Amino acid sequence: MAARVPQGSALVVAHSTIIRLVVCAALGLPLAQYRRRLPALDPVAVTTLRLSEDGVPVALLAYNVPVSEGWQP
Repeated sequence: MAARVPQGSALVVAHSTIIRLVVCAALGLPLAQYRRRLPALDPVAVTTLRLSEDGVPVALLAYNVPVSEGWQP
């Protein structure tokens, strides 16, 4: 993903389980523990990751933030 959008942001829409698995994989957490490590996501919620670039580690910037709370990209 980072290679396809090297200078910007990308919106990815998916179901809760897929998002939780991607977050675990990006953060180096065991995929088998996604249910325990990351609570279920609410509908219409935003999770934001900063992907690794130039030695900057991956970071979870937001998790399960309701769009109704004024989330901004």
